[in-house]
Amino acid sequence: ASKLIINTIDVKTLPNPYWDDWSAIVHPGGEKLTLKMPVKADIPDDMM
Repeated sequence: ASKLIINTIDVKTLPNPYWDDWSAIVHPGGEKLTLKMPVKADIPDDMM
């Protein structure tokens, strides 16, 4: 089995009409990462 250890994640995004700022949570124990990408407008079919 392999184990991946990440100490810091830095994501920079450009302002766009489709998403608000992303957020990420590393849960206790480091076994789970939750990434939220809030949608603020309907996304065109060609972006899905």
